[in-house]
Amino acid sequence: IDLPNNASFNLKHNLKQNVQEKSLRPEKVLSVRVNSKEQALLALSFQPKRIYLSAEPFAPEKPLSLLDLSKLKDTCNRNQCELYLALPRMMDDKQNDLFSAFFRKKPSIDGVLITHSGAFRILENEHCPIVCDTAMNLYNAEAVRFYSRFNIQGWTPSLELPYKSLLSLPKSVKLSGCNAEGEIVLHGLPTLMYMDHDISDEKADTAE
Repeated sequence: IDLPNNASFNLKHNLKQNVQEKSLRPEKVLSVRVNSKEQALLALSFQPKRIYLSAEPFAPEKPLSLLDLSKLKDTCNRNQCELYLALPRMMDDKQNDLFSAFFRKKPSIDGVLITHSGAFRILENEHCPIVCDTAMNLYNAEAVRFYSRFNIQGWTPSLELPYKSLLSLPKSVKLSGCNAEGEIVLHGLPTLMYMDHDISDEKADTAE
C-alpha cells in the first residue's frame, strides 16, 4: 500500500495530540466515606485516593481517640491514601466549640471534609486542606468560586443538582478560575433531615 508522503507525519501528530489531550484530562480517583476504623481498613483494599472518616459515627461506633486516629492515618498513608475527617452534617454552637478544642490538639489527619460555612472559622488557624461536602449545597460555579477564597482543595456538588447541570458544572468552575478538585458522589439513601419534632409520632406536639 502506498501512503501519502505526509501520512507518517500526520500519524505521529495525531498520536502526540491524543497523548496531550489525555494528559490534560482530570485523573479519575476513588474517595470513600466510612463510619468506622474497620470500614476504613476494608476500603483500603479498593485503593482509594482518600478516605473520609466520620467524626460523628452512627451508634454503636465511637469517635476514634487521637492515638487511634494517628495509627489509622499511618496505615492509610502507607497505602498511598489520604485520611480526612468528615465533620457532622449539622452542628450546633456547642459542637462548634467542641471541635474547635479538638482541632487545637492537632489531630493526625490529612484534611477535613466540612459541611457548613461556620467550619471555616473553626479551621482558620489550622492550615489543613479542606473539601466542601454536599451539605454545602454547591449548585453553581459562583458558589464554588466564593468558597475558593478560603483555599478549598475540593468540592462536591449538591445532591439536588440536575443531570445536565452536573455535567457542565466542573467546566464552569474551571472557567471561573477555581482550581479546586470536583468530586461526584455515588450514594445510597441520603440523610434527608434531622428533626426533634416528629409529627408522625403519637406523642408529637400539637400543631396549631
